[in-house]
Amino acid sequence: MASPTYERVSNLIREEIINNTFPPGSRLKLAELSKRYGVSQVPIREALQQLRGEGLLIMEPNKGTTVRSVDELFVQNMYDIRGAVEMLLVKLSIDKLTEADIHTLEVLQKEFESLAEKEDIEACLEVNKQLHYNIYKAADNPIAIRIISQHWALIDGLRGKYSFGPERFSEINEEHNKLIDLLKKGESAKAQNMIKKHCENAKNDLLARM
Repeated sequence: MASPTYERVSNLIREEIINNTFPPGSRLKLAELSKRYGVSQVPIREALQQLRGEGLLIMEPNKGTTVRSVDELFVQNMYDIRGAVEMLLVKLSIDKLTEADIHTLEVLQKEFESLAEKEDIEACLEVNKQLHYNIYKAADNPIAIRIISQHWALIDGLRGKYSFGPERFSEINEEHNKLIDLLKKGESAKAQNMIKKHCENAKNDLLARM
């Protein structure tokens, strides 16, 4: 199923912001973007609103839309919020995960390990997202999941640009396996600490790459 036009456009604009085609402070104009991407101004407007929600754009009355800097502080703040929400989602999910859910996580982790060996970063990012969402959907808290989703595309975009440190894939495998084991055992406090560590390590690795 094809993605909505505004979503495809938001992906293009996000990528150009990350790659500094649109550097911080750049003003984005509807007519120019419409011509650039060959679509009407309606999906452009929707895409800009989505990117504003991700924190990438600043919209001010009478000043238009400008690009915000994706600097180290931005990334640090984004991950700190993500870590706190992920701890909550693990806490809410752990008693609701079924044996089938755990099996799905184990299968996804095996797939992640196989892709990591091939250094297929794009596929690893997709499977990693599936693994996390299969934990969090049991929490039955769509607001918390929406907060997590808000920056997921941006984080994946940054990973696409900066990749991972040389030891990060092996660390991710270890962290994922420990987390799944703790979820299986129902050890909530340890699982929450594990997801916090997982998020902290991801943040530190990305900041080091930047």
